[in-house]
Amino acid sequence: DKLKKDVEVIGASAITEELELDRRKGLEIARKMGFAIPESHEFKTFKEGMNFLKGRKELWVFKPCDNKEFTYVEKFPGELIARMQNDSGDKCEYLLQKKIKGTEISTEVWIGKQGPKSFNHTIESKTLMDADLGQALGSQSSTVWIKSRDGLLTAELTRMANYLSKEGYIGPCDANCIIADKPYFLEWTPRFGYDALYCLLSLVKGKLSDFFTKGFGVDFYDGYAASQRLSIPPYPYGTPKLRTLYAKDVSIMGGLKDYPLFWAQ
Repeated sequence: DKLKKDVEVIGASAITEELELDRRKGLEIARKMGFAIPESHEFKTFKEGMNFLKGRKELWVFKPCDNKEFTYVEKFPGELIARMQNDSGDKCEYLLQKKIKGTEISTEVWIGKQGPKSFNHTIESKTLMDADLGQALGSQSSTVWIKSRDGLLTAELTRMANYLSKEGYIGPCDANCIIADKPYFLEWTPRFGYDALYCLLSLVKGKLSDFFTKGFGVDFYDGYAASQRLSIPPYPYGTPKLRTLYAKDVSIMGGLKDYPLFWAQ
C-alpha cells in the first residue's frame, strides 16, 4: 500500500490480504455482495467440533479461520471426528461448513482503475494424484476460459470490483464457488492465482505485456487453456524427511467405496 503512492501496484493490498486470510471477514463481504453461503459453524476447540459432528450423516469441510492451513473435506460421515480425536483438547479457531454437492468453479474479475475490465472461469484439480486421491495442493491442474459480462456471478463480482476499486485496488479477484441449485460461495482469491494465471495469459491476443500496460482491457482467443503441474519427489513435501514424517504409514480411512472417482477412472 505504501508503494502505491509512487508506482502502480497490481494484485496486492492490505484489504485483499484480509479477505483471503480472515475467513470470517471473507464470508461477511461475500454475503454483502449477494453470494449464497453454505451452512457454516464456528468452533474454538476440536472437542466442540467433535460434539457437533456426532451422529450427523451429511459431509462437512474443515476450514481454519486464519486460512493458513489446508482445508479438509470429509469423504465419509465421521471421518473428521476420527481425525480430530488425537487433538481433542487443542485450541484451534475453525469453521465446519456443510459440503455442497456440485461442480466447483472459480470466477475471476480483473479490476482496472475504472472498475471491472474482464471476466474468466477456472475449473481446477487440487489433489496430487488422479481421482481426487493424494495430498491436497493449491493447484495440480487448471482449465481456464474467458466469460462474457453476462451470466454466472457477473453481478456479484461487479459489485465486488466496485467495492475494491474504491479502496484503490487494481488486479484480479476470484470467487471460488460450488454450483448446485445455485452458486454457493467458498472463498476469495484476490491475487494472482497459480497456475490459472499462466493459462489466462496464454489466451491473450498480441503482446503479453499489453495485458498489464493496457489495464487488462485486451482481446482474448476463443476456447480454453489448460495446465498440468509436473513434479518429482519429495514434492509436495519440502524434504524427504518431511515426506516420511507426514506420509509414511498413514492409515487409509474408510473403504474404496468412499472414493467413487477412483473406480470411475
